[in-house]
Amino acid sequence: MKKNKQDNKEQKTQPIEREKIETNDGGVAFVRGNHPRKKGFWPQYANLGTGLKSNVVLTDVIEPESKVVNYADNLKDPVNTDISKAEDFNDSHNHYQNLLSEVWNYNDKINGVALWGDSSALVDNSKVWGGFLSARSWPVGYGEYTPESVAEKNKKSFDAQLVGLEIDILNAGEPAPSKWAKTGLQVVGFGNKNTTAIEIRSEDTDVYAKTQSEKRGSFHEGIVFNNCMAEDGIYMSSRNAGGAIGIDFRNTYFTHGAVSLLTAGNQSGIVFNSGKSGQIYGDSKGNLTLAIGENGIKMVDLSGKTFFYLPLRKRHRIIYAILAALLAVWFVVVSIATLLFLFKS
Repeated sequence: MKKNKQDNKEQKTQPIEREKIETNDGGVAFVRGNHPRKKGFWPQYANLGTGLKSNVVLTDVIEPESKVVNYADNLKDPVNTDISKAEDFNDSHNHYQNLLSEVWNYNDKINGVALWGDSSALVDNSKVWGGFLSARSWPVGYGEYTPESVAEKNKKSFDAQLVGLEIDILNAGEPAPSKWAKTGLQVVGFGNKNTTAIEIRSEDTDVYAKTQSEKRGSFHEGIVFNNCMAEDGIYMSSRNAGGAIGIDFRNTYFTHGAVSLLTAGNQSGIVFNSGKSGQIYGDSKGNLTLAIGENGIKMVDLSGKTFFYLPLRKRHRIIYAILAALLAVWFVVVSIATLLFLFKS
């Protein structure tokens, strides 16, 4: 074990100088690497008139030749990320953390919180954010701050993966449902009634003069369940006793259907009251099936008044069978008559 520790010490690279920069707004920036922050420059807001102020800024630069360490702090080259199977991902990626906050909690009476952001609006019309995250791709480079090899590579092609926020839930306890919930994202409202729990916006959401094709930063998909749900999973659920509208698309037109379902027979389409009031589904042969409820089928007008009611009771089933047979015969006769007419003409 001592030998490993000695080897590790010998492998350590020379530390990159970390500079402490006092900014003109009274803040302080800790900068490591070749970055314009050393001159007080904000690359995020270059050439914009945005007013900026900060308290503490942590800035670092990952160079093309940057080394990494393994879980035991042993220095090594970054691992190869060219993988052919998703199962190999755990050992085939490299992580960098500019700030890592971690908590080990052995107390069942204390809530362990690794990172807490809190801001307060204390004057009329003020605005606050509890947190602000951005993930950007920006191939233009920053002149003297961009490594030459990177600048040349970006001239040939450029693309990058962007994830604004990843939340990992590593559950080694009881599988759900259980006593304690395991929740990826929990939004909790306090005080008076709030507006929206989750809102998806684009860069120019508030510019209503633009068409959808002109929008910048728009999304191809809103919410995706990506091959992750349990066999008995519920994709969307409500535990409220009541509400005004379930899904509101009154302001949106669709070109391929407001709802598109893949159905494969019984219980795979729209089911009313757990099937007691009937269901609607399609099958692979292109048939649409309307299964009526246990007591029959009823039609009402806009006022709710019934104008048609077909009860489903045992004594009526023989009548329905006869009516169905007559309807089938009528269909056959009409079809034959139509064919004869077409041949004569």
